[in-house]
Amino acid sequence: MNKEKQKLTDDNLLVMFPASKNFPVEELSIEDPLEELLLEFSHFQDEDFEDDDDIYENAMQAEALMVEDILKKNQHQNELLRDQMNLLEETSMRMKYLLDEIELYLPKKR
Repeated sequence: MNKEKQKLTDDNLLVMFPASKNFPVEELSIEDPLEELLLEFSHFQDEDFEDDDDIYENAMQAEALMVEDILKKNQHQNELLRDQMNLLEETSMRMKYLLDEIELYLPKKR
């Protein structure tokens, strides 16, 4: 009985590898994940996507118009400020002249 047991265990330990030439090569049906990723959006057409250049160009035009409006607004404010400064300078020159004229008629201190 002991011998039979040992024979069974010896048979169980025997591992045999078949020669590959005797067996046909099986085709594995593993899908390529890279191909799956490449074809992920293949059902979309080029017309479905907006052109990035157009979006960028539109944004640049909008920004240029906004900057132009700000510059026009600032230019108008600058012109108003310049006019006010000129008016103030003219008024101060007139006041100086009038004060000089009045000084002629004031009695002088000794």
